[in-house]
Amino acid sequence: MRKQTGFTILELMIVVAIVGVLGSLALAGLKEWNRSARRTAAVSDFLSALHVARSEAVKRNVRVGVCPSEDSDQADATCLVTKDWAVGWIVFVDADGDMSRADDEEILGTSQALAVPWTLASSNGDIALDFRPNGRIETSTLAKSADFNLCDDRGPTEGRVISVSISGRPQTGLSAQDGSDPQC
Repeated sequence: MRKQTGFTILELMIVVAIVGVLGSLALAGLKEWNRSARRTAAVSDFLSALHVARSEAVKRNVRVGVCPSEDSDQADATCLVTKDWAVGWIVFVDADGDMSRADDEEILGTSQALAVPWTLASSNGDIALDFRPNGRIETSTLAKSADFNLCDDRGPTEGRVISVSISGRPQTGLSAQDGSDPQC
């Protein structure tokens, strides 16, 4: 008589249960990793727009503005009067220095709206930034610097702050320039 080899139904059920538990743990970790990756992409997109605006202002020796815009994909995009930057934004040559895009001012860059549940808002109410030809900033609230809070439904612990100092240097961090947490 030959000895039979194989798995019993009990052994098979235990293996399936272990695989299910490990799979659910991996899925939860994958979701968090995905959200963190999307946060990093949103921060990089906004930071890149600020870098482009500053470098173009210095290179062209003109004022370059950045403002929120819902119609950033249109050739006639306009600035919105809002501190909610999650709607999208445009980078433009601000020839008249009014921090708002006129029809004859060239668009240098655009970004579409951030996906839900992301928010990007100015903590001091800035509705526009202008980079001067020397690379320094001027804010719509006449503050010496600007902080923008990127948040989702996880709250301030997972939020990021994009800060622009008076010198015009943009940077990102876990807290604002005054040391406060993101305002989510």
